[in-house]
Amino acid sequence: MSRETRDILEGLAKANPVSNEDLLDSALEQEERLLFERIRARRAETHAGVLRRRPTRMIAWGAAAVVVLLILIFVPLLILDGRSAQNTAANQQTSTRSTQTPDTHTPLTASAGSGAPQTVTRNVALAGIIRLARDLELAHPSAAAGASTSGNLIIEALAMNVLLPAEGPDYKLSGVITRAQYALWLWRAFGSHLSAKTSFEFKDIGSLTKEEQQAIKGLAAAGVLEDTGSEFNGNAALGPTAEQVLLERARQSIQVRR
Repeated sequence: MSRETRDILEGLAKANPVSNEDLLDSALEQEERLLFERIRARRAETHAGVLRRRPTRMIAWGAAAVVVLLILIFVPLLILDGRSAQNTAANQQTSTRSTQTPDTHTPLTASAGSGAPQTVTRNVALAGIIRLARDLELAHPSAAAGASTSGNLIIEALAMNVLLPAEGPDYKLSGVITRAQYALWLWRAFGSHLSAKTSFEFKDIGSLTKEEQQAIKGLAAAGVLEDTGSEFNGNAALGPTAEQVLLERARQSIQVRR
């Protein structure tokens, strides 16, 4: 019997003396009541602790869900950004490898321009010459009127003697055309139709072929090439601005002679 029970018994005996049997029953009843109160109090404490822990667990689970959601959203985005950066770098490297010497020579260009340097391929240059010949009704009558493919361009250029059979069969139309090559093509296409205006020579054309030198001199005499006191720089790549300037000057020279 616990000390508390003994204290209860002594108190009951002093307050209301009864038989030992009744006293024992009363003590046991008091002890059961105390035990029951303790159990109920402990259960209440346990329940309160569970309630206090539930919000913490809910917050923890919520935070974990947010982290997972962020991972699912941002990881694919990071992967896509990485692939995009790799593609951009590859494109830049390809562009750098394909860049040719810019055409900044004054006699062929109206202005240097502020954009990125550009070049003209041989097929584009050939198509422009043939287009001008058609506009001026100078194209060969046997040439295909709708020539647009490389094969048709070659056929028409051969008919106009812009290209020569000995230079083929690979005319490398996908390659970049130089200033000297373009001058030669212009002269072959329109030399006999140009009107002479003046005479001057570039000092740096001695290393070019004799036919290229003759073409440059003839275009200069017709005013298609202008004398600015600078070098011709025939091995540099032709730019699109220079191409348009030359074609327009050739048109004007031919129209004057007519």
